[in-house]
Amino acid sequence: MTVRKRRVTWTEEEWDDLTAYLRDRRLANARDSLTAFYDDAMKRLPENRRRPIQGPVIADFSERVEQLVSEDTQKLAAAETEIAKLQDTVEKLQAKLESAPKVPDKEEIVSKLTDHEILTRFGTRVLKQMTPAELGSHFAVSELLESLPTEQLVSAAIGRVFHDVEARQVHIANMLQQVVQHSNGGSTTAPKAHAKKKVLLIGFKRNQVEEIKLKFGHRAKFEFIDEDRRGAIPHNVALILVFASFVSHHGVLDQVEKAAARGVLVEYVKGGVSSAKTLLDTRLP
Repeated sequence: MTVRKRRVTWTEEEWDDLTAYLRDRRLANARDSLTAFYDDAMKRLPENRRRPIQGPVIADFSERVEQLVSEDTQKLAAAETEIAKLQDTVEKLQAKLESAPKVPDKEEIVSKLTDHEILTRFGTRVLKQMTPAELGSHFAVSELLESLPTEQLVSAAIGRVFHDVEARQVHIANMLQQVVQHSNGGSTTAPKAHAKKKVLLIGFKRNQVEEIKLKFGHRAKFEFIDEDRRGAIPHNVALILVFASFVSHHGVLDQVEKAAARGVLVEYVKGGVSSAKTLLDTRLP
């Protein structure tokens, strides 16, 4: 008795896989018919899922392949249309950029500012960075008085005077210390000095750091992490001074907390530079 072979019915997933394979083979070999690739297509399936080549099967595959090719053609046409639109947009934007007025750079902008505009816009910074002599050589007195409040000018001048006096005092103190060292015991060899403590300043502006170094440079060695948070906390620092009003970066504060856990003395300055100086005067030998 002859056992009749069971008819195989493909699932939609199998149909889709075989159709895509035959489409790719047909596109690569346009002169050959689908029947030329049928045996290779069947090898993609387990033996119990293969079907012999038959006219109706080839007809179904032909219809499905044509449908896929048609869909691919439509997608390609839509993509080309989108590319054309994007190209048109790019050309329009490029034309706008070429016709747009040139943006002046920083030097050009500053060069066009009048003295009055510089003083009214950047007066505070100008007073901090320039000495009275420099102000007098760059700006007319009448322009200074007209552009800046009198109390601001007076305050800046007094602050500069105190700064200069303080700098001279530090210089004189250093000179006296050297004289004492060289005359100690009639010897020209200075006694061995104690190692300076290392102090880390965090959140201070550069001019503030220089001001502190000028006053306490003979008592400690200073390093700093500036207001842009650049730098790392060294392991051999003895004191950390944090300018609390300028520091909000969690990474820096995390480093400070770790240093405090190692036993490093940490002080937070809540006032200005004068508060920092007062604090340093009590903490440094």
